Amino acid sequence: MAKNFSIIENEQGVYNTISEATAQGRKPRKGNYTEEEKAEAVKKHGTQGKKGMKMPRINMAFDGEVYDFVKTMAKMTGTSMTEFMNKCMKEYMAEHEATYKKAVALRKELEK
Repeated sequence: MAKNFSIIENEQGVYNTISEATAQGRKPRKGNYTEEEKAEAVKKHGTQGKKGMKMPRINMAFDGEVYDFVKTMAKMTGTSMTEFMNKCMKEYMAEHEATYKKAVALRKELEK
């Protein structure tokens, strides 16, 4: 049985129909988000956020004992390892806020 491609020959009717249908409700492309939208996504999604709103990242290596601790405690608290480490770092930051402020002031002074 021969296939009927007559609909395609009609000035790309299928292509235009698909293009129009997919253009409706299209989300903005990656990188077109405001700082407020990024902050909202971080609150909603925790660590990473929506596509194009990724949090700053670093590659870290841990001793076996530290890695096991982070992995175990993250599972026990029902969070990801990243969320657990962020929580730990925020607690550390709160404990050492004065030292951090002095370090930031010193860094700004040295950059002048």
